[in-house]
Amino acid sequence: MTTATDPTTAGTDPTATATDPTTAGTDPMTTATDPTTAGTDPMTTATDPTTAGTDPTATATDPTTAGTDSTATATDPTETDPTTIGTQPTTIGTQPTTIGTQPTKDCINMTAIGTNLTAIGTNLTAIGTNLMAISTNLTEVGTNLTAMGANLLAVGTNLKAIGTNLTPNGTNPTAIGTNLTHDLSNLEGGTRYSIQVFPVKCGRSLNPQAATFYTIPNEVQNLSVTKVTETSVFLSWNKPSGHADLYQVKVNGSDHSKTTILTRSEVVGLKPGINHTFIVLSGLYSDSLRSEASHISGCTKPLRVSNLKVSGNTPHSLLLSWTPPEGYITGFQVQALNDTNDTLCEETVEGEWNRTRPEVKVTGLPIGTRITLSVVAIASGTVESDKATIVNYTAPAPISDLTLETTHSTLKATWKQPTGSYSCFDVTLRLDGKDVETTADVPKPEKYYENLMNGANYTVIVRTVSGHLRSPPLGNSKFTLPRPPTDVQVVSCCKDRLTFNWTAPNSTKTTTHLVNISSSFWNYKKSETVVGKTEHTFENLTSGTRFLIQVQTVADTMRSSPADISHCTEADEREISLSMLCSSVEPLHCAETSTKESVFSQLEAHFENLLGDHVFWKLEKQESENTIS
Repeated sequence: MTTATDPTTAGTDPTATATDPTTAGTDPMTTATDPTTAGTDPMTTATDPTTAGTDPTATATDPTTAGTDSTATATDPTETDPTTIGTQPTTIGTQPTTIGTQPTKDCINMTAIGTNLTAIGTNLTAIGTNLMAISTNLTEVGTNLTAMGANLLAVGTNLKAIGTNLTPNGTNPTAIGTNLTHDLSNLEGGTRYSIQVFPVKCGRSLNPQAATFYTIPNEVQNLSVTKVTETSVFLSWNKPSGHADLYQVKVNGSDHSKTTILTRSEVVGLKPGINHTFIVLSGLYSDSLRSEASHISGCTKPLRVSNLKVSGNTPHSLLLSWTPPEGYITGFQVQALNDTNDTLCEETVEGEWNRTRPEVKVTGLPIGTRITLSVVAIASGTVESDKATIVNYTAPAPISDLTLETTHSTLKATWKQPTGSYSCFDVTLRLDGKDVETTADVPKPEKYYENLMNGANYTVIVRTVSGHLRSPPLGNSKFTLPRPPTDVQVVSCCKDRLTFNWTAPNSTKTTTHLVNISSSFWNYKKSETVVGKTEHTFENLTSGTRFLIQVQTVADTMRSSPADISHCTEADEREISLSMLCSSVEPLHCAETSTKESVFSQLEAHFENLLGDHVFWKLEKQESENTIS
């Protein structure tokens, strides 16, 4: 394994080793030149290849170079010139011919020739032995080359292990027989592999064919949607097993595609309230292969509802309506809270609802209460939009028992507080159907008015206020007390009639007066209503009678204190004579002046008591029958 980490250095050794067989092959040539010497050196020569045969083991330490130089190494024995070695005996074989002709020059000696031929045969035997040694040497060289080829196979396998990291120690070559296909299993996804196929002939591995390929990356794990907005979805996943350099994110049904090296991605430019299917593929920088797709569905957040409105306010309910947003909206969540965030009502609108203008009647609410209403749009059954809120009020209850108390110029209104909650009261003062004064934000159930017109019919209208809402009004009317007229005077008098006038009071709204005339003496009484006038005449009265005249200002059923005057009709005088008889036991007593005065005084007191000033009368004393004093 250490050898596999340095292929460059290791690759140099086989070349040097391959040179040894060449050197070894050269020795036989030298031996062949000298048959005598050749005969003694073959063993030494045969030893060199053995030494050369041990070198390929060292060659295995250099996988790269060894695999590259195998062809050159295998060629070296040829380059050592075995042909020359093989032809060398021919040269040697020719030599005896030369030797054989030499004795002819010296002398023709057949014996010498035979001896020479014997020597030649011996030499040829030596040459044959040398050739055998050479053959043995070549065999050793071939064996060395076979070892080198096997070493190169190991080196190639080692290189494969280094290039692919298939296993820490690489893989051993696999014999597949005569099959032309082979399946590799248990490989890591997204990994680059190099593979070599060695043809084997006669037990020897020939030059390999090499190929490089990538395995398809594994699909990502635990793909999930972590966050959604109206126009984007956030995805995250775990890195797959094996190798992956990048990830491709697609949206099903669209041309949207995004590549990232992170294990998370934000998909933007989506429509709100729509369910999308997202696809994530893992891939490699150096290859176009993509993993199997991992799918997940996610819905963008729907937009908020718009045009939220409240109508139909009653003491216990509100009608809520809105415009739905775009997208696949499956329902709405409606909630009502009070000012302390207590949930008063919560309702889900699903199924059949008005697609143009949905509405919900929120019921069971307290009277006159400030209500915060919210609507949430729901897409795909679970994804909620932001809340759209509106604040409104339930209608307040009306007041009760409105009571009015008046004087000549003041009015005080009181009433009972309504049930439920309320903010304040609005109170309006009206006269003759027109608003005189409107007072808002009255905190207590009472209102006091001053400097009003007397004898005027005022109306007070009270409404309970809750927010911008007002309860049905409750009103009541009452006249201020009328002031009495002034300056009553008789302007004309006769025996049977009296004419009088008066001055109406200031700051009065009424023009109605009640006039009375009475005489207690005659037990006479008469009343008449005068409208729009300040003068009146009573007729058919008794002459010489003092009448009491009274004038009152009238407002509704109320009357002012009377303004009065007494006056007598002209008397129709009649004279009545009375005679009195005086008797006394005392002589001349009745004739005394003092007696007469006393009797007259008693008579005058009697008539005063009887008639008073109710009728005209006058008592006179008659001194004689024909005179009156």
